[in-house]
Amino acid sequence: MAVRRTSRSRSTAAEARVLDPEGHYGAGDLVVATDRELPWSDAEGLDLDLPVRELLYRIVRRRGPLPLPDLARELAAVAPGVVRPPYLEDPALYVLRLVAGSRAALPALADLPAMIRALARIGPDPDYGLVVRPA
Repeated sequence: MAVRRTSRSRSTAAEARVLDPEGHYGAGDLVVATDRELPWSDAEGLDLDLPVRELLYRIVRRRGPLPLPDLARELAAVAPGVVRPPYLEDPALYVLRLVAGSRAALPALADLPAMIRALARIGPDPDYGLVVRPA
């Protein structure tokens, strides 16, 4: 017997995957994804001369939606030394800052709740389609 989904159940599922600006999330509770297909995104290899946000996009595009801590480790493995102070102790914050980009106007040394509020406010990245959602 097939289960038929109504538009109400679809919208509820979609709403559950949107960041709550007042939600209490840890880095492990967040996933970075993109559905944007850029014409050059299938190029072979990861060129370390690319901007860091583009490296991030290419990793997510190739591997699919990744939990934030895994993406931070992957970025550090692909581009050693890219994560610098003050983010050495929490590279996931650096990745969130990259996903948010300059359009988020984050204050220096913004904490995780501030970044989540900004990401919930601004929505998906217009350039790379990067989005952060609950796991």
